Amino acid sequence: MAPENKKQRPFKTVYTRAETKEQEEAVAAILPHQTVAAVKRAMRERFGITPNRTQKLVGRVRERWVREDEASGALQVNRAEAVRRVKRQIGVASGRKDQGGAWVEKPDHSAVARYEHILANLQGTYAPVKVDVVFRVSESIMPVIGNLTPEQVQEILERQRALRELEERDRARTVEAPLPALPARRAR
Repeated sequence: MAPENKKQRPFKTVYTRAETKEQEEAVAAILPHQTVAAVKRAMRERFGITPNRTQKLVGRVRERWVREDEASGALQVNRAEAVRRVKRQIGVASGRKDQGGAWVEKPDHSAVARYEHILANLQGTYAPVKVDVVFRVSESIMPVIGNLTPEQVQEILERQRALRELEERDRARTVEAPLPALPARRAR
């Protein structure tokens, strides 16, 4: 039997992968802008975790950042940090689902597109997408024309003739109309 006055150590808390990931993301969001002490306070308030656990999370996040920087071959620390911040913002703007699959935060697709544009500029991979669109009017309009009745064809032709006449009258009116005279300048 152990003596009663001996201090009992509490059981170690076991976190799930999802909880650990959420805690690491929170540390990664706060760490670039705050001191480690401020991160420890924020993590205790938000998750109720100990400073030792927070210190381990800070170390894991920093190791992950080093691996990401080495993998991307980023030479400039500032650029790597900017890329990391933009990627984090893309994750935030992409929304979040709970375990049941319901949206906790809905995605903001326009923000994701803007952040991806910024990310491409930072990484130097931005290039406009070249889209070759070949539109063949004759192929797309032939089925429509083939299904028209003779009366409908005649109506379309009459409308076109009327539009051309209006255009010609309007053009003739603008050519014949004299320009207004400018007011005379007063002598000073």
